[in-house]
Amino acid sequence: MSSGSIQVARAAALVGSLMVALASPGFAQTPMRPQAPVRPRTRQVNGPRFSFDVSVGASALSKAVSQTLTGPINQETATIATTYAARNGLLIDVGGGLRFGRQLGLDVAYTSASTKADAEVTGRIPHPLSFNQLRDIRGSISGVRHSESSVHVDLIWNLPVAAGLEIRAFGGPTFVTIRQDLIAAVTYNEAYPYDSATFSGAPTAKRSKSTVGFNAGIDVARFFTRSFGVGGILRATAASVDLESPLTFGTTQPVDRHASVKASRLEAAAGIRLRF
Repeated sequence: MSSGSIQVARAAALVGSLMVALASPGFAQTPMRPQAPVRPRTRQVNGPRFSFDVSVGASALSKAVSQTLTGPINQETATIATTYAARNGLLIDVGGGLRFGRQLGLDVAYTSASTKADAEVTGRIPHPLSFNQLRDIRGSISGVRHSESSVHVDLIWNLPVAAGLEIRAFGGPTFVTIRQDLIAAVTYNEAYPYDSATFSGAPTAKRSKSTVGFNAGIDVARFFTRSFGVGGILRATAASVDLESPLTFGTTQPVDRHASVKASRLEAAAGIRLRF
């Protein structure tokens, strides 16, 4: 046999041996199971079940309150219009909750906000001696108080983030009581021949009413230990009520006595965060 034939035979034997080895049970291996991706291990600062938060900040009303009333003066129809300015006020937010899932929880919070602002008063007062001769008055008063106390019942969604940082989104119904100072009377000065009148004052009376609205927001906290941290909260609340005006024209009630008062506002506050 020639040397070339010997080399071909050796190569064929090597390939055959390799094929036999690959086909043998000992060589076959069980397919590797795909491994789940390794998630970075982070310490869950919201691991404790109970929470208690206290925050102090500011509440911004979204809209001023306007009211226009008409009624009889000097046997004709007079008009009194009032605009109550919207102004930022002090806010206190206290709440506590329970985590009943890895990310879900329930929170109940009480907020109280109050502010004092000016009110602009304008009016058209009929002439006491001449018909169809209206006299314009204009003025303002200060220290008109608006306050709200609310109970928020919120579903909490804890967002998974890095160790020591907690982010919670929340939303739910709001049970709110609105208290508003409203103009109870308008006084003005006039003298013969009564062609003009001058605004002199407008005492107020408090009116209040409760309603149900909605709130939603986000709370971000940084924890220094497992139980103690500081954080900030942004909460938007939407609600409105119709308050009955205390103003009368002598013994006659105004045609429309209701003022629509919005409790729609944006709250921003910061404070301590406790977890147990």
